Amino acid sequence: MNILITGAAGYIGSHIALNLIEKKKNFFLIDNLENSTIYNINILKKFYKKKINFSKLDVRDEKKLTHYLKKNKITHIIHLAGLKSVEESEMYPEKYYENNIIGTISILKSMDKAKTKNIIFSSSATVYGDGNKNKINENTPVSYKNSYGLTKLVSEDLIKNFCKKKKLRTVILRYFNPVGSHKSFLIGDDPLKPRNLMPILNKSAFTKEKKIFIYGNDYKTKDGTAVRDYIHITDLASSHIDCLKISNKIKNFEILNVGTGKPYSVLEIVKCYEKVNNIKFNIIYKKRRKGDAPVLFADNSKILKKTKWRPKSNIEEMCISAYKFKSKKLLR
Repeated sequence: MNILITGAAGYIGSHIALNLIEKKKNFFLIDNLENSTIYNINILKKFYKKKINFSKLDVRDEKKLTHYLKKNKITHIIHLAGLKSVEESEMYPEKYYENNIIGTISILKSMDKAKTKNIIFSSSATVYGDGNKNKINENTPVSYKNSYGLTKLVSEDLIKNFCKKKKLRTVILRYFNPVGSHKSFLIGDDPLKPRNLMPILNKSAFTKEKKIFIYGNDYKTKDGTAVRDYIHITDLASSHIDCLKISNKIKNFEILNVGTGKPYSVLEIVKCYEKVNNIKFNIIYKKRRKGDAPVLFADNSKILKKTKWRPKSNIEEMCISAYKFKSKKLLR
């Protein structure tokens, strides 16, 4: 099994790579470094005695990608490459279509030419649109509320159609909200422009003002703030290892939610972060952001049934590990 991770220098990709290192799997990493840096790849070298097989490569370059798959005899692809901010996707939708949709088309064409038959695709809970107040299972009707969600829906549809025509074996993973960091606290979520909750908290925690904005306190939820399903990044990363184990048995495609099934409001996360890390934020409420759904949390019973994967970490551990990662990085 020769495994390729696209978008490998990012937050999720680097944590999956750590899992592959721990499981002694043979893997290859590519990233165009448009939305990340070489930092995580350099950190991975601390955990791996062999040479890290990393190449700077854009998945939209079909010719180079096809050559890469053939040269390295890639059997399985974990496709993460793409842009991922709901807020940014509403500001620059065409940028998201070009990166996320065109990138997926290129991956599928290259797989066909290289005769690579297995792919795990990184999708998102944003395909459930507005969600609902109940747990969301994989049969919940899909829709989109923002351009990022639309790119994931279109990519899913492209993959499903390609599966039927070319007999690929596909696992589509619909991620909920990954947070936290690896137990070493060397790799975590630290984008240049934080747009998701935990990186925003981490950035503010180390400022004098400790000011944070919460967008929307008038949702029909218990405290008025949006509700999400937060999952520790190491739990989310390990789900890919379990899905690799079942990938060869899949006849066509499987869609699986990756979440804990436990809903937490934005305000609950902020308060938990404050408590476990001894921080006090200056909270400022602002109007809702365009594209945000009120409530999204997973029914994860299908992935629990299909694989041996189980989420292990609680919300306190997520908040502590996120903070310790940022603290340790600032000291380096």
